[in-house]
Amino acid sequence: MATTLAGLLRWMDVKGADTLYLGEGLRPMLKVQGSVQELDSALLAERDMEVCIRRFTPDDVWARFEEKGAAEFSTSIPGKRRCRMSLFKKMEGFGAVIRLEPVILPRAEHHGMPKLFDRIAKQDSGVVLVAGPRASGKTTLLHGLVNHINESRSAQIVTLEDPVAWKHSKKKGMVIQRNFGSELKSRLRTLSGVHSLSADVLVIDGLRPGREACAVFDGSFSDTLVIVSLRAPSLIHALEALSLSAPQNGRKSLQRELARNLLVGLGQNVVRDIEGGFRATREILFPTKPVQELIQKGQYRALPKVMRDGRKQGMVALDDYLLQMVRVGFADPEHAYAIALEPSRLRDEVENKLGLKFDHLEPKDGVAQKMMRDLIAAARSRRA
Repeated sequence: MATTLAGLLRWMDVKGADTLYLGEGLRPMLKVQGSVQELDSALLAERDMEVCIRRFTPDDVWARFEEKGAAEFSTSIPGKRRCRMSLFKKMEGFGAVIRLEPVILPRAEHHGMPKLFDRIAKQDSGVVLVAGPRASGKTTLLHGLVNHINESRSAQIVTLEDPVAWKHSKKKGMVIQRNFGSELKSRLRTLSGVHSLSADVLVIDGLRPGREACAVFDGSFSDTLVIVSLRAPSLIHALEALSLSAPQNGRKSLQRELARNLLVGLGQNVVRDIEGGFRATREILFPTKPVQELIQKGQYRALPKVMRDGRKQGMVALDDYLLQMVRVGFADPEHAYAIALEPSRLRDEVENKLGLKFDHLEPKDGVAQKMMRDLIAAARSRRA
């Protein structure tokens, strides 16, 4: 089999894969419905990686990769759709993860929230927070919302992305897409320059906790609809990370701005289904008075109960969503347990209500809790 990127992408189409893994000294691997499959081909040599990856990587991205040991960007392969590439150095040589972007940007109906999207699109100010871990579909959700606003109203929409995922065309609105970059100083300069663009809607894909978040939530965008995505295992963890990673003297101010301006919080993760694939999970948070009070006080771990009590207002708690997916047979109970906010509570609910047993699992921090600690540590490291 030819070890060219075009040839490998053809195999992705044949197999129905959404992700391609490449690494020196390894055979190419595809992810098909959550299952990783190794291709029957020769081991990839340094020359193969050069042919597959280097020629499609912009010079500035390659320079950043060689300096930092990791880089991410989006590109269009001739004859193929856009894809997102993540490069990383390993013990021997380097590797790459290539994820194909959907051919058509999913609409509001695809996300199952057309009324909520309509409600957000009509807002002139406020904050929409989208949270989820890597490869959870949060960027797709974010751009689905951007596309809906672009189709719904005459507005100037400015997006800051690293990398640019989709190219939005002129519809009712106008979308100005800018590459946010990766260096903190450059990102802060870009944020300060956004004011001169008179944006009606500001979209930040991949907001970082710490100084960057403080620059967004300092009140200077109070007349703008701000939509941000944050890499975090859940919506609750995202709010917590924004607060805990802020400088001590700016934490109360950030919490106050979030409590005052939050329009809606959307969380998306993926849970393994019983057939080995993955399904999206959901969280929805609205700024009721109890929610605002808890955010202003920084008491984020009390939010899931308020969300459970707010079902009639349309709020959705992650663990309740996971429990329902297990109940109807859509989710693997063990993986649901691993990503739950309150693993022990979910385990008890599943055992008592559904009769499933978790005898081999111990009550311990879930995957989400570890990701949260890593997220805060990284933000503090950047601030230092």
